Amino acid sequence: MIYGQFGRTGLQVSAIGIGAGGPSRLGLANGNSRDTAIRLIRFGLDRGVNVIDSAASYGTENLVGEAIKGSDSVDTSWVRMLF
Repeated sequence: MIYGQFGRTGLQVSAIGIGAGGPSRLGLANGNSRDTAIRLIRFGLDRGVNVIDSAASYGTENLVGEAIKGSDSVDTSWVRMLF
C-alpha cells in the first residue's frame, strides 16, 4: 500500500480509502448482508487501507465500528466522519 502524510498532522494515510456511503452503502443498498459489508471493510484493512469515510447520514457507522473493532487494524485505522 502507498501512504502519504495527511496535511501537517504527521499521520500516514493510505492512498486508497473505503467509502461507507454512496449509492451502494458498502453493498447494503444492493442486497448484500451486514456480514458481507464487514468482510469488505476487513479485506481492505488487512491489505493496508487505513482510511474509511463515513457519516451518520450513511447509516453505516455502527457497521464500520464493528468491522474495525474485530480487525487487527484497530490501532492504525482512521475514520473520517461527516456531520
